[in-house]
Formats: sequence, structure tokens, C-alpha cells
Amino acid sequence: VELRETGCGSGCFPAGGGVGDAPAYGMFTSGVSGRRQCVIVGHEQMEALRQGLNATIFLDSDPAYRIGMNSPLARDASIQQLLQIASGRTLVSIPDRIRRRPLEMRDYLRHMDVAVLDITPSVLRDFIQQGALHDDGQPVLDMLLVGGEAVSDDLWAQLASLRDIRCYNLYGSTECTVDAMYARIEAGQPTVGKPLPGAEIKLCDEDGSDVPDYVVGEIVVGGAGVSWGYLNEKSERYLLTADDRRWFRTGDFARRHRDGSLEFVGRIDTQIQLDGFRVDLREIEYLLCELGATAAGVAAHESGALVAAVVIDVDDPSGSSGLLEGVRSMLPARLTVLELVEVEALPLTESGKVDRHAIAQLGLDLGGPPTTADEIAIADLMRELVGGREVQRRESFFHRGADSLLLLELCAGLSDRFGRELDVAEVAAYPTPEAIAGLLKEASAA
Repeated sequence: VELRETGCGSGCFPAGGGVGDAPAYGMFTSGVSGRRQCVIVGHEQMEALRQGLNATIFLDSDPAYRIGMNSPLARDASIQQLLQIASGRTLVSIPDRIRRRPLEMRDYLRHMDVAVLDITPSVLRDFIQQGALHDDGQPVLDMLLVGGEAVSDDLWAQLASLRDIRCYNLYGSTECTVDAMYARIEAGQPTVGKPLPGAEIKLCDEDGSDVPDYVVGEIVVGGAGVSWGYLNEKSERYLLTADDRRWFRTGDFARRHRDGSLEFVGRIDTQIQLDGFRVDLREIEYLLCELGATAAGVAAHESGALVAAVVIDVDDPSGSSGLLEGVRSMLPARLTVLELVEVEALPLTESGKVDRHAIAQLGLDLGGPPTTADEIAIADLMRELVGGREVQRRESFFHRGADSLLLLELCAGLSDRFGRELDVAEVAAYPTPEAIAGLLKEASAA
């Protein structure tokens, strides 16, 4: 089936007047430059998701299951959880303050008799490391739904070894109404599995033609779950076939195995998943240029930090320092840990494209372990709040999974520990042990 670009968007929304033709919700994708896109989803797409999950993951489950509401409403995973009410199940809200505290959350899940939890791989790692999936040798949950990020080989193996908790890997996007594919996590290599009932999956080359088995192609999703489009904006990512069936180009790449399952390969190099949010690096580049950079290239380091190579006008006296101040004031907190490196020209590949791998290696230095007494105390406090390994001197609190609520707890802890009140906005802009120690020094000298 040949796919053709149509620039689908608000101009091809359904025109009927019934409930099934009305929008159910709008969900913003996580752009960062002020040009965010609002995905419009109809009631029919939501019902298709509900039926698809009931026919697969929840097929043999207890109809009275209690489901953990573990996702903020600003994330599309919340839709998957909210829909469980329509199937007669009970939702149990997970308090924000314990979502990144595995042992406290374990106790809460047991107390509230939660059977199913939706969780990202990044957070799940800490659960496994702290033994929070079991209590006194007994499983805390019946089922884990893993999504939002790719599952690594080692995490897949750990989940596959669980004999008393069913684990599923879910794949999808906001534009495809949360989930389009599912896979039971069992022995073997990671896979995003097969389509949910009602969904269709194609792997296509750049021209939109199908690729054969074992050849990498872009995942293109069709079927009942594809959303209407972006509000007030057309996009070449929405496609139509000759019979007017809607498809969506995800920007993800995979290869199909002979059994029909898909092995996830990666995203288009300008899009990454950060703490469960999709981030388009090109939008950060656009913002840097709007703020005065002559040219900019952004890449994600393997540590999770973002690195930006910027070309600065030689006549600009502020250089990259002024640029850093500007970008920190405009980006969401989870992206403010952005290492800026001035270069004479952006590194390029042989084909002339920006070399993001080279950019990722430019000048990134998390500083090693904390060195001063203040840095050690700050890093220890951060670790108490987010768990996991030791926090490095120049490592962002937000990179370790903190959110705005944990930021408030960090500020309260700093006040108790050092006897000084720091401005929350300042800590959010400079969220590393080294930088916060500097803020405390300034506050004591004032």
C-alpha cells in the first residue's frame, strides 16, 4: 500500500455532530520552543485503546483489579489508566511525593491493594535495585506495564526472570492514542511486540514503501487509534492511503522478525525520550539561535545530559554565558542542565549533516564525586530524595528524575541543613551540587 503525504491536520478533522465525532481531549507533545503541538484525540480512538487493552493485556485478569494512577495528567499514559474506570476497574492515585521513592511506594501499593502499575524503565530500575517489587518474599503487584522509553537488554532480562509478576512492554505515541503495540516480557531479546487489536503497523523506507523482514524501517501506525491530527497545524507526519485511511509516521525505527514481532532500533536522531517526555532537539537548537547563537547543534550524552555546540558571533561580548542565562529561563526545568560548548563551526558528518555523536562528546564533565563538605551534603540530600547511585558534582537534580515537588523538598532540606533559605527558581536554574553550594556561599556572604 503506497502512503502519500497529505499534510493532515486540523483541516481533516471529522465533521459530524455526534459524540463519536467530538474531540475527547487535547494532549500537548513536549516541544520546548513555544511551538508545541496539541494532539486532538476523539472518543473513538479512546474506545479503540480500551478494547485493545481488554482483548490482550487484561484478557484473563481480575475484573476488579485496582490500577495505580502513576502518571501525571499531562502525560498520555494517564489516559491509558483513566480508561480503566470504563472497564469497571478501580483507580488508585499514587501521591506525587512517593513516585520516586521505591520503598515508600511499595508500602503504599501494598496498603492500597494495587495490582497493576504503569511505570517507565528509568523509574523501574530503581525499584528493582531497592527490591521494591517484593515485600517479605511476596510480589507487591500482579502486573507491570512498562512504557515511555525503550527497555534495555539488561532490564528486559531482569523483568523476564520475574515468575510472580506479569510484565508487558507497551509501545505507542501521543498521536496514536498512547499504545499501538504490546509484548509480554519473556526470555529472549527486547521487542515492542505486535499491534493491539484495531491497530496496523507498517515498516517503511523514506519513500513510504514497505521494507522486508529484518530490514530497518520507520514505524508507521494506522488503524482505529490514530488521532485526528495537530490543533490548527498541518503535518506531513500524518498520512492518508488512497482509501483515506489515516496513518502516522512515528519517527521510530525497528526491524520485523519472521514471527511478526518488531525489534525497536531507535528514534530519528533529533528526537529523544527524556524522563518519559519526547524532546525534539531541533527545537532547542531553534531556541538557541533565536537567543543569539549563529548556529547550534544539540545532542544527548549517554549520561542523559544534553550538550549544545554553539557558534557565537565574535562581536557578542556576552558569549555563551549570556546564551546560557537566556536558555535556562525559557526551557522546562528538566532541560535546564544543558552544557554549552563554544565552537568555531559545528562538527559535521561526511554527508554534511550535523554530527550529533561528536557533539555529545564535547566538553561534558559531570565533575566526579562531590569534593567539599557542602557539595557532599547537598548530593546526599538529593540522593535521599531520588534514590540510586551517588550524585555527581555537576549532575542535575532533574536528570536524576526529580520533579517540581521534589524540588520543593530539596529546598526545604537545604534550609534545614544549612539554615539558609534559597530561592526555588534559583535552585531550579542551577540544580547541581556544585552550583547550589555556590548559591549557599553567596547567601551567607550577603
